[in-house]
Order: sequence, then C-alpha cells, then structure tokens
Amino acid sequence: MMRCLAGETDVAAALVRAGLALAYRKYSSAYIVDETIAKTTKSGIWAGRFTAPWDWRRAQ
Repeated sequence: MMRCLAGETDVAAALVRAGLALAYRKYSSAYIVDETIAKTTKSGIWAGRFTAPWDWRRAQ
C-alpha cells in the first residue's frame, strides 16, 4: 500500500480522521484508529446517517 504525504501529514489519515473518507478494512487496518476518532467526534459523514459505498454497491 502506498502513502500520500503532504509534508509530514498522511493525507488519507487526515481525510479519514476528519470524517471525509472511510477506512477500507479489506485492504488495510492502517486507518481504523483515525476512523474511530471521526466516529467518536461525529466528524464529517459520521455526523449523520449514511451507507458505506461497499454496502451500497452490494445492495444494487
């Protein structure tokens, strides 16, 4: 898996922690802690209800 950095910041981690992206557990556990923080603080998508993309695709 590749990491995209902006200076010292892991861009994916920042997006997941802000609630703007999901940790994709199928491929990595790297961002689960960041997702837990976003859930706990109800940041971004965690502020309301939503369907994860993989669940939506499975239902179609």
